Amino acid sequence: MYIENITLRDWKSYVDASFEFPRPTSKKNVVLIGAHNGYGKTSLLEALTLCLFGQDGLAYLPRATFSDSTENMEAGYDEFLSRALYGGALRAGRSNMSVSVTFVVDGKRIKITRQWYFLGNGRHRPNDEEVRILDGDQPLRVGYLDDKKEFFSNYIAQTFIPFRLAPFFLFDGEQVQRLANQDMAVQVRTGIEGLLGIGTLRELRDDLNSYAANRSSNTDRSGSETLKILAEEIQAFELQISQKKRESDAIQPRLSQILQSKESKMRSLRSVAGGNRANREELYERKSQAEAQRMRLRDRLTEFLQTDLALIIAGATLRNVTLNQLRGEAAREKWEAGKMEGQARLSEFGEKIQERRFEAKPPLNDIQFEWLKRAIAESWEALWYPAPANCAAYYLHRSLIGRERELAIIALERIDSLALGDLQQLLADQTSAEQEVGLVDSRIRETSSVTAEVERLTEEMKALQEEESSINRVIEEIKRSTDALSSQLSSKRADYERVREQQDKSQPVIARVNKAERIAIMLETLIQELYPLKVRDVADAMTTTYKALAHKKLLDHIRISDDCQVSLMDRLDNDIRRFDPSAGENQIFAISLISAIAQVSEIEIPMVVDTPLARLDEIHRLNVLDHWANQPGQVILLSATDEVSGSYYKSIEEKLSVVYHLSYEELEEGIGNTHVETGYWRKR
Repeated sequence: MYIENITLRDWKSYVDASFEFPRPTSKKNVVLIGAHNGYGKTSLLEALTLCLFGQDGLAYLPRATFSDSTENMEAGYDEFLSRALYGGALRAGRSNMSVSVTFVVDGKRIKITRQWYFLGNGRHRPNDEEVRILDGDQPLRVGYLDDKKEFFSNYIAQTFIPFRLAPFFLFDGEQVQRLANQDMAVQVRTGIEGLLGIGTLRELRDDLNSYAANRSSNTDRSGSETLKILAEEIQAFELQISQKKRESDAIQPRLSQILQSKESKMRSLRSVAGGNRANREELYERKSQAEAQRMRLRDRLTEFLQTDLALIIAGATLRNVTLNQLRGEAAREKWEAGKMEGQARLSEFGEKIQERRFEAKPPLNDIQFEWLKRAIAESWEALWYPAPANCAAYYLHRSLIGRERELAIIALERIDSLALGDLQQLLADQTSAEQEVGLVDSRIRETSSVTAEVERLTEEMKALQEEESSINRVIEEIKRSTDALSSQLSSKRADYERVREQQDKSQPVIARVNKAERIAIMLETLIQELYPLKVRDVADAMTTTYKALAHKKLLDHIRISDDCQVSLMDRLDNDIRRFDPSAGENQIFAISLISAIAQVSEIEIPMVVDTPLARLDEIHRLNVLDHWANQPGQVILLSATDEVSGSYYKSIEEKLSVVYHLSYEELEEGIGNTHVETGYWRKR
């Protein structure tokens, strides 16, 4: 698959411009378009993105401004398009603009055209745009009952690329920089969510919850007061969990700022401290490791005191009684389920007997028939009594059902293998970690220079270290709170399911609401279980790219956990992030992630990169440029004048299939025309 043509009409400074691209080969697959800043490079990337995705693509345009709500997204889209209309179009009598992109897919041309219409004052008319797709020579027709926007969106997603993966194929260097400034775990989670379509699943989950809430409010559920209370409690837990997530997300940017500040302070400290720098670096590293160990031990101690210790102190007698009761409740639940399953057919059986009572010879009179019905019911009840011997006489632990009860039984069965010696060892380790922190602090003070500058930098470094530790403690506390809330939420959902099953299943609206709620819960569980499916593939692909791009050869492999935590491991299985990475190395990590997502997705679509070498130092530029040029399919590079030139141009010259440069003709103040010219720009 490759792009054969891009045509822009009245799009920003392009009055009527066209790019023609030849079929890429394994030896010549790179298109290079050079231009000065402001001549239309980024405008070309924006045109391609909006042609494919319309309003959905707005979120991936760096120069677009909007908030997250649908209403503001639509307003932002209209505002962006109004600014995109060529300044002289209305005076020339043209009130629309369009972008067309022609792809060649397996030898067949597919042309996508998106056209926007404007009012006389230059404002985009909301929702007034037209999408046309030619599949070969035939226009793609929308079904009579199909929604046009959804139809074309699905076609583009299936034929080319889903819009959530667009940032990994159509992007600019500044976007890479923004990605690099995020926490590594956030970067990886963003990439894997795009790869797995988790954003779409979240939208579906939210739509189902909204549907269920709206329908439930208009439906009279018999005996639904308990369900209402449980639903409110579930919603309250979900809101608390969402709030905790927002709190964690709000803290992350500050953590990234602290890491950058620490790197800057450390460089200054090295410069001022001179010969003591290696020793000071080692001491700060020891302190960081000791504080991390102290935090881990404290968390383990807290967990031990809150869970295992309480069960140990309770004593074997109480544990055994509880364990036997839980096992009996499990057996009773199974017995009752079997009984209820058959009970539903008993009434139907009685109706069938009623229909045939007069077929008896002689026919049964009322007294005989009542005796027969009573005998059938009593015989049926006798089948289920007495209950099996291993059943509990009653439910003592009603909040534990199914999986929760099974987990409780497992916990009680394993508790006898623990000993109070585990607590003593934890306390000893905690004391040792505290002593290590104190010792390192003492050594740091001993090695401090007497100069005022070193003292200032040391204090600032200490403050940053303390703030980092404080933020990490907050994050850990948020995680513990979230885990506790999630556990309570699971219990409430189990209660809700149990009560709901007792409701009148004959009401079709309630049945649909129940199904929507169950699917929404299933989707939430599915989202959490999807991450591990692609983690290993992404980690392997990132490792290969990172090692090829980085000039330092410390990395052996990248490790990503199921919850997207990232470790950069050396050959001795140490995380090399204990050495603060440079800004360039962070950007190499982001590029490796983009490349890995594109590779693992197995989507065959051209890659378009605006300002491909933005903010990269000279050491990394050649490696990154070589990486882009050696992608398997068509690659379109939009280069500024200070990027792909000189030795950089020569390094990929053999890979170039066609070269353009953009010139700009100023027609009047604030209005000009961008022209597409063959050949690369030349320095004057």
